[in-house]
Amino acid sequence: MQFLLRPELCDEESLSGYIQRVVRLNQYKTSFGLCKLLKSSHIDIHNNLLSEKSTVFLARLTNNDFGRLISRSYRNWLEDQEYGSKHLLRNKIKFCPLCLKQKGIHKYKWGFHPVCICLDHHQILIDHCSNCREKINLYDLLQRGACKGCGFTFTSTNEHWIESDSMYVDSQIKIQQLLFDEVPVLNEIGGLDVEHFFRLAEFSFHILEGLQSFIDNEPIKIGSFQNKRKGSLDNIRHLVSWGNVIWMYQDFPNHYYIVLSEFSRKNKKTMYEQKIRYELGLTIKEFTIIKSAYDKFWIQQLNEGMIRRDFSIFKQNEKLLQLRESLRREEVKKETGMSYDKLIQLQKVGSLDMESNPTEEHQKYIVNRTSLTQLLKDREGYIHKKEAASLLGLQRESVLNLVNGGILKEYATPYSSYKLLKKIEVEDILNDCCGHYDLFFKGIKFHDALIKYSVNGLKIIDLIHFTKEGVIHPRTREIGGTLADVLYSKSELDTCLGLLKNEFHNKNGYYLTDLLKMLHIGEKKLKSLLKEKAIVPDKTILLKDGRKRYLFSQIQVQIIQEIMEANANRRRRFMDIAE
Repeated sequence: MQFLLRPELCDEESLSGYIQRVVRLNQYKTSFGLCKLLKSSHIDIHNNLLSEKSTVFLARLTNNDFGRLISRSYRNWLEDQEYGSKHLLRNKIKFCPLCLKQKGIHKYKWGFHPVCICLDHHQILIDHCSNCREKINLYDLLQRGACKGCGFTFTSTNEHWIESDSMYVDSQIKIQQLLFDEVPVLNEIGGLDVEHFFRLAEFSFHILEGLQSFIDNEPIKIGSFQNKRKGSLDNIRHLVSWGNVIWMYQDFPNHYYIVLSEFSRKNKKTMYEQKIRYELGLTIKEFTIIKSAYDKFWIQQLNEGMIRRDFSIFKQNEKLLQLRESLRREEVKKETGMSYDKLIQLQKVGSLDMESNPTEEHQKYIVNRTSLTQLLKDREGYIHKKEAASLLGLQRESVLNLVNGGILKEYATPYSSYKLLKKIEVEDILNDCCGHYDLFFKGIKFHDALIKYSVNGLKIIDLIHFTKEGVIHPRTREIGGTLADVLYSKSELDTCLGLLKNEFHNKNGYYLTDLLKMLHIGEKKLKSLLKEKAIVPDKTILLKDGRKRYLFSQIQVQIIQEIMEANANRRRRFMDIAE
């Protein structure tokens, strides 16, 4: 059996539209009779989901090629794109008024939610009666040609033009080329096929929901989930939603960051709920480029102090915190122990890069991480005298003596109200004066030498000087020890004492006891010369017990020697005369 009138399937015509045309040409009142012949349900025919078996029957009845017919059924499309089933129109249709007038067919393309514009005529597709706003079914469109509710003729529908240079048209071109020509879309993020584009769009709707459209500066809010509007607004809602998905990922990541910036201003509760759903989609490996840009956006928000480090994305991946460039002042205080006043002081002297970021709630201070790292690194290079004493194995007072003796230098820094020492200078002393390791060396320990020879004026400064000059060669039996672990040879220490004594004589002079040894003169004779004021000491030291000690310079020693030689000459002449 075949139909009497068997029209050819038109280019771009949907299979369900073709069935309605066959029914009309063969003067059937409805398509229910044909449903029985095809062993298909009325709903499947209306939704263009005719099965392969039913299509075989239709091919026989109309004498058409089976392959060509099945290619116009959405069921065939779903076999390749099962994930996209939710993006097919169900129990309703949309159409282009100009296409309807010119060809009187229902196009295959019009059965997809993302297809919102007829690219042949730049018309926004109609999905409701323009008069009563009722939904349109395929029978009314192609059989009756009028609304079943009010009788409005669909060919009289007002045309809804859209400019060819509109971003909406550009987005529709990309979407329709993807759906029907398999041209990958959004090459900026690697190029997506139909399945991955639908996946991307679905979770991107959570970000876009409730935001104002970014296209053509139109004051339209994006609504992708809740259908609170009727009629053609449904199709316009899809046009806006899908168009903004395309816009969002074009010029990547610039548009993307604009969208996220607006999204971040949403009510916190709404934002967190939508953000969670969006982030679930980013776990798909094909979207790693987007995930990377997404992470960078929130890191920048953290850098600017707009969010805190306990933001959910950083809880999920704490490694992201290592990529940030700035820290909040509160974090710096917690991590370093520095007060707010100290941070401001460091900022004023230029040691810390800290900027204020005023908000509606309060003033926020953002610290540059690089400058803080450099500050802490510089700060680690300075130590207090107590720390230096611990490193050297000395008392704090001994470190002060090293400072006064010019061995160490104090520095005024912004890190402390006290002057500090450079750690490297302290370590240099330790390295220079600890000597080499000798497990079997037996000598006098550092502190023992100071105690034993203190009466001779031996001080820590002297040991350091003699070590640097190579006069003494210290040893140690402790690896990584301090000066307290250093050992000295007794013979080398004796040499040091001799040098100290000579230095003292050259600088301060000689005591009476020194003169007795040097000049081989008796104590009585020397005191008589003092009493007669034949010699005058250069310095008189008054001891606590009232005793006096005299110091004689080298010049005075020479005078004494001359006096003694003159006296000796006189005695010799006197003895010669007497003989």
